[in-house]
Order: sequence, then C-alpha cells, then structure tokens
Amino acid sequence: MRRPEAYRLLAGWLKAARDIALVCHVSPDGDTLGSALALKLALDKLGKRAVIICQDETPALYSQLPGIDAIITPGAYHNTPDIAVFLDISTIDRAGEARALLSRAGQSACVDHHIGTEQFAGLTLADPGEAATGVMIYRLIRLLGISPDYDIALCLYTAVATDTGNFSFANTNARALKLAASCLSMGVPVAELTMRYFTERSRAGITLLGGALSGIEYHLEGAIAVMRLSESDFQAAGATRDDEEGFVNIALAIKGVEVAVYLRARGDEVKCSLRSRDRAASGINGAAVDVAEIARELGGGGHRLAAGATLKMSMERAQHCVLMLLRSQMRDK
Repeated sequence: MRRPEAYRLLAGWLKAARDIALVCHVSPDGDTLGSALALKLALDKLGKRAVIICQDETPALYSQLPGIDAIITPGAYHNTPDIAVFLDISTIDRAGEARALLSRAGQSACVDHHIGTEQFAGLTLADPGEAATGVMIYRLIRLLGISPDYDIALCLYTAVATDTGNFSFANTNARALKLAASCLSMGVPVAELTMRYFTERSRAGITLLGGALSGIEYHLEGAIAVMRLSESDFQAAGATRDDEEGFVNIALAIKGVEVAVYLRARGDEVKCSLRSRDRAASGINGAAVDVAEIARELGGGGHRLAAGATLKMSMERAQHCVLMLLRSQMRDK
C-alpha cells in the first residue's frame, strides 16, 4: 500500500474507533512520547477514549509535557481497544509487555520511521525518509481534521528535536524544519527546550560523565570508542537513568572516532547505544558505518547513524559481541 493511502486508512480507522490504545516503546525517548502525547491530544478533541501505554518509566526530562502523568503500564490496562497503535516501534519486542495488545485489540497499526520496520501490525505505516515519527504523526493529525494547538505543538517539537539531535543529525530534512517552524509559531519555547533537552545536566550527571569519559576504550586504531558504565558507577555518582542522556554522542565527538559505543549495565541486561559519524558531513570519503545493521544483529534496531539494542548478557560478553560485529563491517568497508 502506498504511504498516502496508508495515512488515509489509518485516519479512517481512528475516526471510526472509540477506545484507542497508543503504545510507546520500552526505554521511551522524546519521539515515542511526543508522538503518543500529540496524537492523544488530537484524539481527545475528537471525543475518543485514548490511553497511552508504556512498560518503562518515563524520563524526568519530559515531565513538563502535557498528559505525561496519565501514561499507564500494560498491567494497568484491562480494556479491549478498538485499535492499538504502536508508535516509533520497529519490532514488536520493542513494545515490551504491551505487545499483548497486538492480539487483544480489534485492529492494530504501527507508525514508525526506522529502517527495516517489521510488518507485525495489521497496518504498517513506515517511512524511513522522515526524521522522526513525530513528523508522521503531525501529518496524521492534520488528516484527522485537527489543527495543532500549543500543547500538541510542544509534544511534536519534542519528538522531532530530540530525534534529530536538535536538528544536527543527518536525518534532519526540510519537513522536520518546517514542522519545527510551525511549532515555533505556536509559541513553543525553543531556547528553553534546547537548554532542557540538550545542554543542562545535574551535578550527579556531570560526575557520572566524568567517570565515563575517563574510562573510554579505543579500538581499531581509534576508530571505535567504547564507553561503559555499571550500576555501581551510577550509585557512586548518585545519578539516575535521566543523567546518562546523550553520553554516546559525546564519545562520537572525539576526533578520529567513527563509531561510538555506550554500554550501560542494568540488572542482568546491558543497554547498548551506537552512533556512527556522518562521513560526508565531516568531509571524509566513503560510506558511514551502518550501526542499524549492527543493532539488528543484536536484536535491536534504529537508523543508519544511530541505533541500539538491549542484550541479555554480561558487560564483557556484550562488548565482545558489539566489537566483533563492528570490526567485521568496518574491515569490509
């Protein structure tokens, strides 16, 4: 199905539905949260009963977004929705416990902008050409006949700004900038949000970052930088998960590094974030390392230059697996 037809079909499903479940992915970021909140606000205007569901706790970074306190866990949701919409979710495992809604809902749809989105829902609206799922949700909201107000604009701006690294990543395009301009015209406080999302850090976060930077390991003649943090590192710094935001991007900023790897132990799992340098933007010949391909090998996903996965293994084993895959791809380049 062509994308314009898929957009119209999904808009029709939402208009016909009464009870709607909006699903965010595990370890929620600004795009999945901003997209879900914006769509819920639009559906509220249509008189729909829409609920946002997320397995994991939402980061304090996004506490100012309207409606975020009403997000519930899958275990707290007992309805049988007319439709479940999975937002910014490329594989059903990224829905966590909320994947059960796939069979419980009358209809299901996925709206996502990652490369290689799986066809797990009844309707898959995938567009890897978009900078963020929030851009796709903006288009859907307009098809629903809703003109975004300030609250919707705040959520959409959060989605697109955070997924483009404040419009600095290679996925930034004209449509993302046009959406940002539209949000700015609605009064969204860009300077305030830039400070909140990209600049400001707590004292504990700075302490944690210092430890992470001092322990960086370099591989493949400095082309790979690996940053590792354990649970004890967080405890020693008095830091929380919110304090690690953007660490992997700092490692990628090191001159000569082409791929940054951030490994963070959490219980019996290791969260892996991968970033690849945009070689063209850096004036370097050749194609960038495709970290989405690496992430998919590890059971995760993402974009060509930004991806991640959650590994159920020790820190040492996780680092070995990631480096083995990276060395294989980079030596073949």
